[in-house]
Amino acid sequence: MISTADELLAALAPLPHAARLRYTAITAHRPAARDGALRPLLTALDAGGPYERRLGALAALAGGPLGHLAARLADSDPVVRRYALRGARRLPLPDAAIEAAYDDAPAVVRADLARPAAPATPSRSAARGTAAPAGGRGSGQPPPRRGGTAAGPHRGRRAGGRRPRW
Repeated sequence: MISTADELLAALAPLPHAARLRYTAITAHRPAARDGALRPLLTALDAGGPYERRLGALAALAGGPLGHLAARLADSDPVVRRYALRGARRLPLPDAAIEAAYDDAPAVVRADLARPAAPATPSRSAARGTAAPAGGRGSGQPPPRRGGTAAGPHRGRRAGGRRPRW
């Protein structure tokens, strides 16, 4: 099991980008990480450079320490900030943390923080005091239909699957 930032970075070194992200999320999500073992790893990653800080934000998003994400809502690194904002929209971050980040943030960060989040479920929207979107995720209704026929939008093929001779 990986317990230090150096071990994690060594394990990630030979992997391509997508595999690095997946491996970091899996490592942070393990049940042992929820017992507080993730906190030293996040602290060590946060003390590193931009790459390590971004890995730490991803690990916090996957592992669930809400305090780590709440502290990075107004981060100067846009990637770290986006991970924290994703956590604010998916996890039960306290509204006070979002408001505190909003008060001290520049205009670009405030715009990101103010962007409404579509609640994942009706119960979450009730907990936040917002209405669920009509016809969207969590509403129990299908989303509104977009253009096209019942078989799908026209993609340059005739009925029967043949290509036109244009």
